[in-house]
Amino acid sequence: LTKKLATGARYSGLSPLECSAVSICRFVHSAIFLSQAFEHAATVYALTGQLPYNLDGQLPGFDKSKMPRGAKNHIKLLLDSYRRVILEDSAFGAKSGRRDPIASFDNQGVAPVDAAIEWLSTMGPRVNADHSGDINDERRTFYLLDVLPDIRLSR
Repeated sequence: LTKKLATGARYSGLSPLECSAVSICRFVHSAIFLSQAFEHAATVYALTGQLPYNLDGQLPGFDKSKMPRGAKNHIKLLLDSYRRVILEDSAFGAKSGRRDPIASFDNQGVAPVDAAIEWLSTMGPRVNADHSGDINDERRTFYLLDVLPDIRLSR
């Protein structure tokens, strides 16, 4: 429990669940970007007989308006599965006796996903020096939570 609570303090004020949502958002964002880049490469190859050198460049910053329909729901479902299978999160699907009940089972991932999307939207694309910042710097947090950075994808 202590390790889980320390995560939010270390990673730019994000809760452990929001940290997970950031990584899942970047994973889905990467998959969409790569799919579009490969489609573009196939079109260029069909027209010219040559593949483009860099497949549309690096992964751009997260922009919710450019995500296809259903992407946010896909992210939420992946977060739900991650909580249930990998984290074995005992709070997932829990009921509350409080006056203000927690979100229904189907909507428990919405708030962390919204927070992750908002945070990612302010971060923009990754930059080369992100890995070398102070541990409390948001750019360092971005680097640490980014499961599929463009540098790894390009190799």
